[in-house]
Amino acid sequence: MLEALAQGADLANGLGLELSGGAPPIHGWIVDTSIERDHERFSGFLKLSLEELFIALRDDISSLTDPEGLFHGGETQKASARAFAEKPRSLSLYPSGFSAGNLLDVVEAEAVWALI
Repeated sequence: MLEALAQGADLANGLGLELSGGAPPIHGWIVDTSIERDHERFSGFLKLSLEELFIALRDDISSLTDPEGLFHGGETQKASARAFAEKPRSLSLYPSGFSAGNLLDVVEAEAVWALI
């Protein structure tokens, strides 16, 4: 990864990394297909689910909604879910724009799951 960043400014720019001070810090996670034990640390590394990482990378928290109200009984909950589904882009995990640092902050703060 460090080699790819050093050779291609486009990659660093796309990730919102400033490389003028040398190599960026490396940050490791344990990414698994299971959601069991999410956000626990193992040997200092945060464990998260692949689903959470995909949602965070796509900025797609709207995929976690229940627009038909199938999981909630009342009309109020259904109306609330529909209103949320109608404005999927009004809610963003990255209000100031995507960057590698912002992705790190979103995952570490469990922001993907905050609305559930």
